[in-house]
Amino acid sequence: MPSRRRGLLHTAQHTILTAELDRWYAMRGQPPTPDPHFVVRDERLHAELSHASGAPPSPTRS
Repeated sequence: MPSRRRGLLHTAQHTILTAELDRWYAMRGQPPTPDPHFVVRDERLHAELSHASGAPPSPTRS
């Protein structure tokens, strides 16, 4: 059973990272304006990477 559980965890990590990469790749085609909202996007990237690595989600993660 542990190997199956690890497989599910791997799938969740892959889903988190794929979604975040898709957001950043989309910005290549339409770069965002340099404003404070970009900082929020960058913080989300770091939060998602942390979450995918197994750290519990931060209270601000949505």
